[in-house]
Amino acid sequence: MEHRYFSIDIGGTATKYAHFDHGGKMQEHRSVATPTNKEDFLKLLDQLVGKLEDSVVGIGGQRTRNC
Repeated sequence: MEHRYFSIDIGGTATKYAHFDHGGKMQEHRSVATPTNKEDFLKLLDQLVGKLEDSVVGIGGQRTRNC
């Protein structure tokens, strides 16, 4: 199985994510509305990462100073 990488940008209105192959080439990218409550947000993360659980070897994100 080919390893892939997952990148996520969680914003106040949209959550953007992308999958990259081992060589860094983007394979898929999408944007979805960011849920407004914790339960739905955690479900979204589970959906995004869970379906790639066996092939993802790295996850990247960014944290702002206000977090």
